[in-house]
This record gives sequence, C-alpha cells and structure tokens, in this order.
Amino acid sequence: MSTGRYGEVFLVKAPWIPEYQVLVFPDCQGPPTSTERAELAVIAIGVAQAASLARYGDAECYLLIHNGLGVRRSRDFHFHIAILSGRWQKAVLYGWLFAKNLLHPVWLLTRRLRRKHMRRREDEVAE
Repeated sequence: MSTGRYGEVFLVKAPWIPEYQVLVFPDCQGPPTSTERAELAVIAIGVAQAASLARYGDAECYLLIHNGLGVRRSRDFHFHIAILSGRWQKAVLYGWLFAKNLLHPVWLLTRRLRRKHMRRREDEVAE
C-alpha cells in the first residue's frame, strides 16, 4: 500500500464455497487510515476479480462483504471475498453466515458455563 503497511489474504475452508478468502489489515499495525481503507477496498476488488476470472472465466462472479467495527467480531479491518458460480451459492453463503452469527453467542455461553462448572468441580476436589 502507499503507506508501506500491508494487508494479508487468507483462504477460508468452506466446502460449499470453494473459494472463500478474507483480506485482512492486521490489527497489530494499528487502525487503517481512510486512505488505507480505500486502497484495501480496491485491492479486495482486484483479488476478487482475478480469482473469479481464473475460476470461471468471468471477472464478475464474486461477492464482497465488509463489516464496520461496531458489528464485526474481529477487531481487524477486513473484507470477505467469495468467488461464486451463481446466486444459489450466494444464498448458501448468507445462510451459513446467518447460522454462524446466530449460534456463536450460544456457543460462547455454553463454553463459559462449562468452564464455570469445571472450576467449581476443581475447587470441590481441592477441598
């Protein structure tokens, strides 16, 4: 990027979406400037178009998702990049994201309760 800082692309394993990537501006660099945000958006589109062209021969078979800080789980500034063959894959991806975001708080709560229960049992054994 023009500032010398960088973004990283990671492949996400999702069997129903064969090419799902995330472009991340690592939080260890501090928050991106408005110029860096704009550059990352352009980079995300370029990555998506190149991957789409390579996979389907069409540079416009992709979906980009960006969440603002107030609604994302990760503190890192990032774009989701999904290379899709059609609208049905887009529906599957949105369904998966819906389920993941719906179930994540439930998973966190059960994990917290299990840990609390395990600590209580450890305290009982120690007595």
